[in-house]
Amino acid sequence: MLPERVKALIALANHEAASIPDFFAIKGPGLGDRATAGFIASLRRKAESSLGPGIAEVEILRNSKVRVDYWFKPERTFVEIALSLRNPLSEFERDVLKAVVAQPKRGAVKRLVLVGKPGATKRVASPWYQTVIKWVKTQGIEVHVEELTPKSGA
Repeated sequence: MLPERVKALIALANHEAASIPDFFAIKGPGLGDRATAGFIASLRRKAESSLGPGIAEVEILRNSKVRVDYWFKPERTFVEIALSLRNPLSEFERDVLKAVVAQPKRGAVKRLVLVGKPGATKRVASPWYQTVIKWVKTQGIEVHVEELTPKSGA
């Protein structure tokens, strides 16, 4: 079960996605990158406003310039907005590695939540992803994949 603030972040992300026409359409490089950047920036503002300041873009190791999208410290949960998770190439491994490396430095990361577009859960059901997820669990970290959901009829 996910912590309440993580559920609230996912609800905010779904609301933000619903407010953007053609959010779930594949746009390709350039246009897609700009659309994603706008979505991420707007979600960050709304999340920090409603869920608390200092939770977004948190540097996981001092002076590393490596950041996690959201760090819910009391819940010991990293959240990465992984919109490309449904694609053959994504930042899955990098997101997992951030959690593993940061675990001793961030008060024992207990949970990594990846939020993707529809198709993300299907992608991570494949053998490679499942192998990585099982290994991460041996490191004391649960991996959860959540999908943003288009409105009915979208």
